[in-house]
Amino acid sequence: MKKGFTLIELLVVVLIIGILAAIALPQYQIAVEKSRASQAFIMVKAIKDASDRYQLATGEKPKTFDDLDIGVPGDKYSSSTTEPYEKIKDKNYYYELWDQGPAARKITGELVIAHYENIHSIKNSFACAAATSNATANKICKSFGSSTPNESSASWNYYAVKI
Repeated sequence: MKKGFTLIELLVVVLIIGILAAIALPQYQIAVEKSRASQAFIMVKAIKDASDRYQLATGEKPKTFDDLDIGVPGDKYSSSTTEPYEKIKDKNYYYELWDQGPAARKITGELVIAHYENIHSIKNSFACAAATSNATANKICKSFGSSTPNESSASWNYYAVKI
């Protein structure tokens, strides 16, 4: 009697592995994106706290990351004068200093994590903004708290986040 597997048995095993991979991979990708977004939230909160300390000491908002008493990972990046005061780019996010508060914008553009002071209905609070057309970005924002957006526009959904 020959020892080994038949072609049918091998095909069944390959089929089962393929089905498991098709189910697990999207969940894995969402988990990775959520962990990156969590890291961005931590950085935005640190930038917000450092901005508050700078404003308390000087009476004005910081215009550059050099004004802050923390280091922001990445390289300085600027594409035009209409952009925020200053922008730093790391592997996954642009960290931005705006007059309205600090933000982290995903490099691909569909996800923004920010502290809004005077804009949108989410005032003086942290928020996760997702492009309305991107289901993954909306899932990530929903995982941080609210299951429905606090505010929506034609292109963005804004979710309040409690840190």
